[in-house]
Amino acid sequence: VPVVPEPNGALVPEGAVKTLFLEEFRFTPQPTDLSAVMAAVARLMGREDALAALQRQLVVVDDDRFSHLARFATPVNPHVCLDHATKTVKPGALWYEESLPPDTLLYVGLYAQATRVRGESKTAAEILNHVVVDLFQRPYLQLGGNETVGMGWCKVTMCRGEG
Repeated sequence: VPVVPEPNGALVPEGAVKTLFLEEFRFTPQPTDLSAVMAAVARLMGREDALAALQRQLVVVDDDRFSHLARFATPVNPHVCLDHATKTVKPGALWYEESLPPDTLLYVGLYAQATRVRGESKTAAEILNHVVVDLFQRPYLQLGGNETVGMGWCKVTMCRGEG
């Protein structure tokens, strides 16, 4: 990923936006050849329109701005449960739910080592294969709570590589 040279700069695909506002920040778009980044991310997205969507929506900001946006711009929704008789909040019935915006790309690197349990002799490849088969046997994975209201569903895309 290319480095963003200034805090209020934002790398955007060539031919993209002229002005960019994210939350309270105004960024100066800097058209950059992001084709290699877009190709790699599109592969992970697994959508037919991935490259077109990234051409319209991809923005690369510096680490400090990203940290701020991740910390303060992620939706956090308060919920309360009312006591029907008193019309007040039930004791302990105020909670907050944080959720990622749609189209958020999450990734994880999986690594395994051969078993170290006495009497067992599974190789790292066998262990990794077991985890992948059990965890990703379906194309979607539900993370967190509220699966009945559609929250936390992720599309799983496996990208295998060595090293």
